[in-house]
Amino acid sequence: MSDMYAACIGNFDGVHLGHRAIMQRTVDLAEDLGLQSVAISIVYPWGYYFPNFPGIIYPVTHRLELILSSGIEKVMTANMSEIRYLEPEDYISNLIKQGVRVVVVGSDFTFGNGAQGNVSLLKELSEEGDFRVEIVPDAMHY
Repeated sequence: MSDMYAACIGNFDGVHLGHRAIMQRTVDLAEDLGLQSVAISIVYPWGYYFPNFPGIIYPVTHRLELILSSGIEKVMTANMSEIRYLEPEDYISNLIKQGVRVVVVGSDFTFGNGAQGNVSLLKELSEEGDFRVEIVPDAMHY
């Protein structure tokens, strides 16, 4: 990435109302701040981590179409098997190096090795770094 971004991060498998609220906030912030909006969709190798999992809600290609239809300008995928062992600080540092200036997530967002990172850590890191964090409260109805 060479541009500056407002990024929402998540699995976004069902693209439900909560996900749409996160995406809309990302689009709004990007417009307000003169940034590009991007969704970083985490792709999980479900069969490996959850052998009895019946399957994903939407195939990745359909999920990406739904995300783009929300007004998000760009979608990137991140393979969980490649990022799951990163320390939370390293994960965020990589995003900042790629031009992310705003991170928008839901209140239950976790990240980094063993899901050690959470919204509290994300806020703490933003106070020390060159990025802003927006936490979107849970949607009342899905």
